[in-house]
Amino acid sequence: MSASGNGGDNSYIFGIKYDKMSNQFCKVQTTFDGRVAQTVDLTYLYGGKQPNSLMQIGDTHYTYGKAGNPVGIIPHRLR
Repeated sequence: MSASGNGGDNSYIFGIKYDKMSNQFCKVQTTFDGRVAQTVDLTYLYGGKQPNSLMQIGDTHYTYGKAGNPVGIIPHRLR
């Protein structure tokens, strides 16, 4: 899925890719302010006890308890 458009002086391009289980596995957004392009590129990783348990988005990791419930978010800067 992708989209693009304009908002005032800015324009953007946005895209998401999904796997066979409909989980997001990649999100890319680029904004242009007329001078500089800024891009955010995030990869999604799944695993753990449940097949749809989100383990990582970009450099941020997610942890789960024994019952499979989310218990923590660990940003890249704290690892």
